[in-house]
Amino acid sequence: MIKNISIGKYIEGNSKMHQLDARTKIILWLVFTLLAFLTHSFISLSLILISCVFMMKLSDISALKFLKSNSLIIILSLFTTLLNLVFEAEAKLITSGKFYITSKTMKVSFIIFIKFISLILTTSAVMFTTSANEISYVVEKTFMPLSCIGINSRDIALTITITLRFIPTVLEEAKKIVNAQLSRGARFKNKNIFKTFKACLSVFIPLLVSSFSRAECLATALEARCYSGEAHTSFKEFKFKKKDFIALLLALLLILGVIGCNLWIKI
Repeated sequence: MIKNISIGKYIEGNSKMHQLDARTKIILWLVFTLLAFLTHSFISLSLILISCVFMMKLSDISALKFLKSNSLIIILSLFTTLLNLVFEAEAKLITSGKFYITSKTMKVSFIIFIKFISLILTTSAVMFTTSANEISYVVEKTFMPLSCIGINSRDIALTITITLRFIPTVLEEAKKIVNAQLSRGARFKNKNIFKTFKACLSVFIPLLVSSFSRAECLATALEARCYSGEAHTSFKEFKFKKKDFIALLLALLLILGVIGCNLWIKI
């Protein structure tokens, strides 16, 4: 399963999503996230899901890539949905003495699953088409007003950038260590829990050492570039374009559509 995970990995391209300003994509992600959490109407969620699929198509990244990179999260979402069904049925068993699943319970569980899928698609579409440097710029500019109370927005942006940059790197390193240990005869699937734990240690310890080594190199590089200084400029300045305003207008229409469905359609 680990070989398919590509969390936080930026994929270079020239699609419509790639061409959007990073601030626009972050706003779109926030809009989709808030709408998915705040609405409970099936038609509203269907509208959100269709919009998420449309965003995925605009990124020019294949559906197979989305499924492979998010396979673990999708399985966890499905598992969470099934747990909701079981717990609801168990509650019926305690109160009425009968173990059964009502249509309302199935509807609620299905809505939860749609919410998860919508969030997964939106997050992936934004992460695959937005580089870590662009996200860092957005975070730095967004939290810059907090400098008046002593909060350095650049430090926050640096933390997020390093996290997004090194998640794929650590995963790649983990794959290499796992393959190396397998070639040496390590068995990660064993009925003996102590042998399994010992095999896992042969991965965790080298991975931990490698992570500390990378962190030390990164700290040295930042110090050599005088990153702790105050006077810094940005290599690339972001500006809103016509396509950004169109995307924000479509997001506004989506918000109005969802509000309309919640007010006038009772499902």
